[in-house]
Amino acid sequence: GTLWTFSLIVGNDGGGTMNQSGGGNMAGPPMSVWVGKGSGTGYYELSGTGSMVAQTFVVGAATADGSGGFKTTKGTVTQKDGTSRLTVVGDLAISEKPGFSTGVYNLQAGVLEAATITVNEGGTLNYSGGSIKGDLTNNVKGKVNLSGSGLVVQGNVNNFGTFMATGAEVEFKGNFTNLGGYVNDPSVSKFYGDLQVLGQGYLAGE
Repeated sequence: GTLWTFSLIVGNDGGGTMNQSGGGNMAGPPMSVWVGKGSGTGYYELSGTGSMVAQTFVVGAATADGSGGFKTTKGTVTQKDGTSRLTVVGDLAISEKPGFSTGVYNLQAGVLEAATITVNEGGTLNYSGGSIKGDLTNNVKGKVNLSGSGLVVQGNVNNFGTFMATGAEVEFKGNFTNLGGYVNDPSVSKFYGDLQVLGQGYLAGE
């Protein structure tokens, strides 16, 4: 079946869970998908032949608490099994507000495609299967964990946080600019574009 909506919130000032193993979901323009919002905890699982199309997608979205601060929230997305596909026309943000939101994206299979993917402080991208299509920015204190074989990132990467490759075989098809940490422990990491290590950036391996 197909679900069409202007906006989708999973976990808003409370707990929420959504499991999708088939069919298609679409959030119409210019609305977004939020997994974990307000003081909520959201969990979204995409598997099998399921597909999702969104304009923007936020995993862990902090909102104002009315007294000058922000509510704390947590969002988790797990994409696994089969030929699942998440397509984001704009930005996929993993943790929206440093210090107040926590976001985790577990990509175990399928295709994750977005114009841009942004991992902020409090955000973690665990990549162990499937493929990533889109430009990836890992900001300061953001984390990208790589494991498993056949990993492919088709897009440019800017790293200001930490990449940890453990038992991984990964190919980066675009340019990779590293101003943070990249640890190859032990893994095979192939860079097909320009690899630049700048500023305080470093590569480490065993």
